[in-house]
Amino acid sequence: MLLSVREAFHVDVAEIAAVRIAAADGLTARFGPGPWSSNATEIGVVLVMKRGRVIVAVCGGAIVGTLTLSTHRPRAINASYFTRVRTPIYLTSMAIAPNAQGQGVGRAMLADGEARARTWPGGPGRAIRLNAFDAVAGAGGFYAKCGYQERSRTVFRNGLSGVAVMHASAMDADGWATALFALGVEEGMAMAEAQGLAVVFSTRTPDGARSTFSAKAREMLGLSA
Repeated sequence: MLLSVREAFHVDVAEIAAVRIAAADGLTARFGPGPWSSNATEIGVVLVMKRGRVIVAVCGGAIVGTLTLSTHRPRAINASYFTRVRTPIYLTSMAIAPNAQGQGVGRAMLADGEARARTWPGGPGRAIRLNAFDAVAGAGGFYAKCGYQERSRTVFRNGLSGVAVMHASAMDADGWATALFALGVEEGMAMAEAQGLAVVFSTRTPDGARSTFSAKAREMLGLSA
């Protein structure tokens, strides 16, 4: 695969959102609903570009992968777990188009991201931080193979199979989905309602899958109370 990696331009917004949606849909189709099922939007990509640097991998003129680098800490990452450094860089929203997976796209983007972190504006990044699920659809094993070291681990036993957050910012949606998944349905729903978030909690029951919607999600989806 002839691949190039570069920083995204605003003309790439629609294509980046499409890659993120395709990657999420592919994981959901293979493994069922989960934190990976969060939807991306073009508005979310634009907002992320204002807060960080969106990187894309291009093959044959088409974007096949993307990730985001930023000094803004996502809500889902607890900084106390990591070695203290002067300028931590947070990696979020890694997504590879389904037809480009397993062909070195992720490794190429990570290598590019690491180079950018070393020359980060305002001072070099001393560490890249991220979170990943150690699950069938998680990327924990991939990052370990690329040399990233696990600093902490949290086990979730709350009956949830997934959390989907509808938010203008893809970065915030990812962070909230992870944080709410950790809280579980009851506490997570209380948090979602307090913050006015549009959230869908998915659980598995003996009778099949069940979805629970926050008030904002019901409003956005046109569902009755």
